[in-house]
This record gives sequence, C-alpha cells and structure tokens, in this order.
Amino acid sequence: MIAFFADAVGQAFNCVAIGQILSERGHRCVFLGDRAFSGFYERHGFEECLLDIHGSAAGDAHVFTDHVRGGNAVFARPAIEHIEPYIVPYYESIVDSAIHAQAPLAEALARLRPDFICVDDVVLYPAIWHHGVPWARIISCAETEIGDTEAPPHLSGYGVGERDLWPAFAERMAAALAPTQARFNHFLAEHGLGPLPVGTFMDASPHINFLIYPKAVAFDRARPLPPDRFVYLNGCVRRSAAYRYPDFHADPAWPLVYIGYGSMGSEPDLLARQAAALAGAPVRALFSVPEDFPIPESGSGNIRFDTFVPQPSAIA
Repeated sequence: MIAFFADAVGQAFNCVAIGQILSERGHRCVFLGDRAFSGFYERHGFEECLLDIHGSAAGDAHVFTDHVRGGNAVFARPAIEHIEPYIVPYYESIVDSAIHAQAPLAEALARLRPDFICVDDVVLYPAIWHHGVPWARIISCAETEIGDTEAPPHLSGYGVGERDLWPAFAERMAAALAPTQARFNHFLAEHGLGPLPVGTFMDASPHINFLIYPKAVAFDRARPLPPDRFVYLNGCVRRSAAYRYPDFHADPAWPLVYIGYGSMGSEPDLLARQAAALAGAPVRALFSVPEDFPIPESGSGNIRFDTFVPQPSAIA
C-alpha cells in the first residue's frame, strides 16, 4: 500500500496524477487528508482516510481558503512586503496544522500500515517520519523549497538577474519567521527530531524527492541535487472527467481562450479586467474562477465563467 498525504487542492491534484500511474501498475493507493477533502479523492477512484488535521468542524471550507484570498491585496506589492502580512501567518497556520495533526495522523498510519508514504506539503509531520517506512517528498511548487546559494530565496519570486535583492529579502524573512521557527523546532524536539534552520519547515526526504518543476528551467546550483534522490517529473497531469464547455453566444469558429490561475492567483480585479479586455473580441474566453467569484451580471456573449474547471479535460 502507498499512502498519500496532501493538504491543499493543487497538491492533492498532483498526488492524484501520481496515484493514477501507480494504480495502473498494481499498487493500492490510499489518500489521507483533512475532512474538508471529503469526496475529493473518491471522485478520482481512490480510497479516502479523512482526518481532523486543522481542528475545524466537519464540512468547513479548507482552512487556508480565507488566508489565500486575503492575500490578494498583498500580492500587488513588492515581494519583500509579502513577508509580514502574508508569509508569516501562512507558516503559523501550517505549524498549527502539524501540531494538531500529529496524533490523528499517527493513529491513521498505524491502522493503515502503508509500505510507502508520499507527502506533498511544506511542513514536516513527525508522524510520517517515525512511521518507519520509506517516504517521498513531492515538491509541487518552486524548486527553491530546497535552498541553494545560487537560487533566489524561496517565495521571493526573484530571478537570477535580481541577485542584489536576495540578501535583504532573506534577512527580513529570517527575522520575521524566527519566532514561528522556534515554536516549530520545539515541537520537533518533543517528538525526537532535530531543529531545522529558519525558513525551513520541511527538509528533503532521505529516501526520494520528486520535483514537479521542469528540469529545463531549473536553477544552476552551487550544490547540485543528487539525481538518485531528486527526480524532476517535468510536470504532473492527472486524468479527469470529461468537461462540457458552457454555451457561448459567439461564433463557434472563434478560437477558445482558457484563463485560470488556481487558488493563489485568482485575484478578482485582475480577472475582471481581463474579461473586460476580451469582451467583444473575436474569441471565446472561458475563465476558471473560485466559487465565490463575483461574476458580472451582464457580460459579453463571448465570455463565460465556471468554477473548478477540470483543466486537463478542458484544454485537451
């Protein structure tokens, strides 16, 4: 049995894609997650083991949803100004989750007894480390989660041509995260694990690590990642249910434009401006938006909005 653990929708989709391949090869895959994911994995044909990861009532929206949406205004500022209002509260939340999930996750793993564990997250869960079987870390976001002196600071968004900005961001991040890191390291010590450096809440797996990040655009590193432990998957695409496009009041011969940014990038003003720019243009534009997106009451016939569009099917 292979157990998967993920705690965000994007991470869960990546794990589903990997699980689909493993299932075809004869492995039994079981997905562990917060109760907010009820039915999510079953819709993709997998067994679910739902836990109280965040201490929220059953049926609540995902714990990070409000936090992500609250960051929309912050994202318009320079990257260094994201640290205190957005990044620190985010890490506070994931530390809370790791602490709260320790007991239920340990109990679930003891009951399931998986032979291998795949975890796609940014925080270390001691229950996974201590279960006693090999485990893989799936890095579904930026490869800078594994730091290097030749790569920009994680979450900075800087490129190699902005090296002069790296030190100030790294110093401010370290200072802002120090109390959170101290709290997390104390929790790790309570469970027999050593401390992690400031800004690192999950180390690489000693067994195998999978990076969704494309190898072709990977950063040159001062310390190259050992290929026997770090595998670039160059993307991860799941199979999803067939998708029926909404009806457009527009010429069906016009090109179809798909626009979607995921949870982190679905900023309402940005999407509204893009929809206004495309209104009346000789294209059919489909916008993938969050459930509570304020869809305009009157819009152009060539613009349509839909929630949770199964992207692989929509653009196939």
